Amino acid sequence: MRHGAAVNAKGELFAVSFKKAVFQLGQVLPTQQLFFRGDNKSFFNSIRFLPSKNKNEQIALTGDVLQHRVLKIVKKGKNTKTSVFCADPRIVQPNDLAVTKSGRVYLSGQNFTHDTKVGDGSLWLCDGKSKKAIRLGEFGRTNGIEVSPNEKYLYLSEAFNKNGTIVSNKILRFRLNRKTGKTIGKPKIFVDFAKFDKTQNIDIDGMRTDIKGNLYVTRNGSGQVKKFSPTGKLLATYVLSFKAPTNLELGGPTGTDLFVVGKCEGEFANGCVDVYRGGKIPGRAISILRRRGHGHM
Repeated sequence: MRHGAAVNAKGELFAVSFKKAVFQLGQVLPTQQLFFRGDNKSFFNSIRFLPSKNKNEQIALTGDVLQHRVLKIVKKGKNTKTSVFCADPRIVQPNDLAVTKSGRVYLSGQNFTHDTKVGDGSLWLCDGKSKKAIRLGEFGRTNGIEVSPNEKYLYLSEAFNKNGTIVSNKILRFRLNRKTGKTIGKPKIFVDFAKFDKTQNIDIDGMRTDIKGNLYVTRNGSGQVKKFSPTGKLLATYVLSFKAPTNLELGGPTGTDLFVVGKCEGEFANGCVDVYRGGKIPGRAISILRRRGHGHM
C-alpha cells in the first residue's frame, strides 16, 4: 500500500499495492481486507471511488500503468464486475486520478528519466460517457492531481530532472470549462517550491482538496504534508512518521481524518499509514460520495 489511496462513502481507507502486490487493491483501515485482485498484466497505481445509488454497491476506478487504462470495478456483495472506463496506449502510465461530481476523470502520469523533457508527463481527460481518453496537454513529469470543490480549477504537479537530479517541483492550476471539462488557456503557477521554501528537489506526490478548497500536498522525501489555502497561503504542515509519503485522503466517520500512505523507512516493499484526527473540514471526495442523487455510471 505504498501508492494511491482513497476512501469510500463510509470513510474507510483503501490503497493499491495491497499486501505488496501491485495488481491488488485492498481496504487498509479500519480493517485490512482484499477488495480486488487483478493479474500480473496489470500494475494499479491509483484508486478513486464513484457514487452509487445502491448502498450495498461500491464502484471504484483504478489507474493501470501497464495497460494504459482506467479500470472500473463494481462490487456488490461477493459479485465483482470489471470494465474499461477509458484507455489509450499513448497515456503516460496513468499515475493518479481526480474525479468530478459528474464523473469526469483527469489522469496524470510520468516517465522518470535522467533529463526530463516536455512529454515525459501529460494530462488526460475521460468523460465517463465513452471509453475514449482525451489528451489535454504534455508537460514535464506530472503526478499529483486534484479538482477544486467548485470544479472551476484543476491542480496538477509538474517536476523536472536535470543530470539525474530533481531541479523543479511546481503545482500548476488550470481553469476548467464546465461544459466540456477541458482546460482553458495556459495554467498559472499555484506554488513554486523553489521560491516557496527551496525544496524544489523534493517531489510532489498525491494531492487532495477539502470542501473549503484547501489543498493538501504530500512531499515524497521530506516526510511532510503541506496544506495550502485556495489562494496559495500555507495553512499547516503535518510531520509524518515516515519520509516517503505518496498519497493521502480525508475520510473516517466524519470525513475529516487525514490519512497519509507511503513507503516505510528502510522497507521498500512495506507500506505505512499515518492518521491525523481532529480536523474540522471534510474532504471533497467523501462529500461527493455521501451526497444522494449522484447516480453511478
